[in-house]
Amino acid sequence: MSEQQQEASVLVESGEYYREAMRWYSTKYHSPIAERALLIIITVGAAVVTLMTIISLFMVLPLVDTKTMIVRVPQSLDRVARVQQLMTDPRGNPNHAVMEWFVSNFVEVRESYDIDKQERYNVRVWALSSQPVYAQYSAYYKGAESPTRRFERHTKRSVSVRDITVKEVESLGRIDGSPAETVDVKATVQFEATELSSREERKSAWVADIAFRFSKIHVDQITGEMTPMEFKVTGYESKQLGLE
Repeated sequence: MSEQQQEASVLVESGEYYREAMRWYSTKYHSPIAERALLIIITVGAAVVTLMTIISLFMVLPLVDTKTMIVRVPQSLDRVARVQQLMTDPRGNPNHAVMEWFVSNFVEVRESYDIDKQERYNVRVWALSSQPVYAQYSAYYKGAESPTRRFERHTKRSVSVRDITVKEVESLGRIDGSPAETVDVKATVQFEATELSSREERKSAWVADIAFRFSKIHVDQITGEMTPMEFKVTGYESKQLGLE
């Protein structure tokens, strides 16, 4: 028996021959499979990274100069309900006090101008006006003498009511089954208008003739329930008296 045969016989008897054969088989067939799987994982990962990079570039490019836009948000604190005393004399007529307050408030929002508060003014005028009166108001703001065109953002116009004179009251009785009396009223309002800009302040005296329907406050003496009142302007005209 040759030396090589003897060595092979020893390796077979000790089992080293089979272990070496298994290592060779694993290196020849198993390792390439594991290497291919690892290569596939690395390739997929690289492809995902490349795809995300391309998407990010498309989102970023082209580079543009972003313009800042300022958006005005109304402060909720400006809309907190407030209690206002309308009568100083407890023996006075509450209907007359409420009537005067509504007249004064309507003239103020109707004649004032502030670009930042104009939307609020428009809603208030709409709520207190009959359809023809509001149509007249809308036409005025679309015309050549519109405060929006005259004042824009550089001027604000505020109004201070000086005097309210009731000229005529016509009772309509209790209409629509309401327990409260409804009256048609005509009044004259004298007020001062102040136009304030960065360059000057100009004051002028005005007078307004206003007609409105007012449903008086009525409280049921038994249940204490109050009938909702109504105030609706049915006619409005104003004119300038002069400059101050």
